[in-house]
Amino acid sequence: MKFKFLMSFALVSFLLGCSGDKYDKYVGYWKRNDVKFPQVLQIAKDGDLYLLNDNILAETDFGGNKKKSMPLKKSDGQLSIENGFGSVTLALSSDQKLLHVANEEFSKITDDEAKATLEKVQADRVSRKENKEKCDALLKQYNDEARALDSGTLAFAERNAKRSELTQSYKEKSKQITNCTLFW
Repeated sequence: MKFKFLMSFALVSFLLGCSGDKYDKYVGYWKRNDVKFPQVLQIAKDGDLYLLNDNILAETDFGGNKKKSMPLKKSDGQLSIENGFGSVTLALSSDQKLLHVANEEFSKITDDEAKATLEKVQADRVSRKENKEKCDALLKQYNDEARALDSGTLAFAERNAKRSELTQSYKEKSKQITNCTLFW
């Protein structure tokens, strides 16, 4: 009896494993390897259609338009995408942990890893925006003080000395703001 149960369980498991679409192994999140700035693509299934979002971390395409997922073409167990110049095949490694798209390599990541990467990128964007605003305000403040020096009645040598002190002071202040370079 126990043997029949195990055989039935094995048969059901085998049949369930075979019933899935052979393209489903592409579905999920894929993080690009060997890049300075992260790129995460997503392959999703909508009915019989497979869709590619080439980078979930970017909200717009290169033209500044809101991004749309692109349909993928099924062919001989592989998915491909039309890029306007032809078809680019998405090739999976035998262990299905690596995805090759043209000359780019992506590693499979979990939903949680994709979400964490997206949250980090969004926090970095906010931080860069805030730092840029602080740096712009600091530059405006410097320019206002420099103009005040130039419009005063100081002698040339004294004005140059005060401008040098002012510049040095603002160089130090700019070091407190990430990626803020007021003076080259």
